[in-house]
Amino acid sequence: MRRQCVWKTLRGNTGDNPWGAKNGHDEGFAEGRAEGRAEGEAIGLEKGKEAGKLEERTENARRMKECGVDSAIISTVTGLTLSEIEAL
Repeated sequence: MRRQCVWKTLRGNTGDNPWGAKNGHDEGFAEGRAEGRAEGEAIGLEKGKEAGKLEERTENARRMKECGVDSAIISTVTGLTLSEIEAL
């Protein structure tokens, strides 16, 4: 009888696991998932910013090329390579 009382006390009415490992696993899983989602969003946001910057530099280079600016100057200003500028 004493063994059952101790077991129920340890168990805390949370099921068959006396140390709440199921609850800890679920909490840890949810926390890890939230952290992973936040990290993924941050990476996606950074990639989007980089893509936007590249698009802006490309558009500026295209306009400068239309105005007759030398490709070497366009490369210096925009950071694009000469081959990228020639492909515009």
